Amino acid sequence: MSVKTGAQVTDQTIKGAIVGVATYFFAKGNMDAGLQAALIPAITAVLAYLSTKTGDKSVASFFAKVKPADLSSIAKVIEQVQELPKLSDLAADPEKPKVAKKPAAKKPATKKN
Repeated sequence: MSVKTGAQVTDQTIKGAIVGVATYFFAKGNMDAGLQAALIPAITAVLAYLSTKTGDKSVASFFAKVKPADLSSIAKVIEQVQELPKLSDLAADPEKPKVAKKPAAKKPATKKN
């Protein structure tokens, strides 16, 4: 997760305070209890939606940071690109591109009944 524990506690506290203040004003305004019960989940859903718009979209926190890209996967892609045949090699002999062949992956053994 990309949210520190303290930031997560702060985020939850702020959202709880917003819901608590809303509940207080609903009760103070003599709002119907059924309507209050319907609005509280709607308020929490709106808060969760808004918090996904501020940072990491997979974490509903106002303090979430987007994780940097995984550099190991980028390095693997670069290696694969470097193994591709060069255009000059293809132009010299288009019938036989010089591509390093990797050993075939072993297939898992299947059990026969």
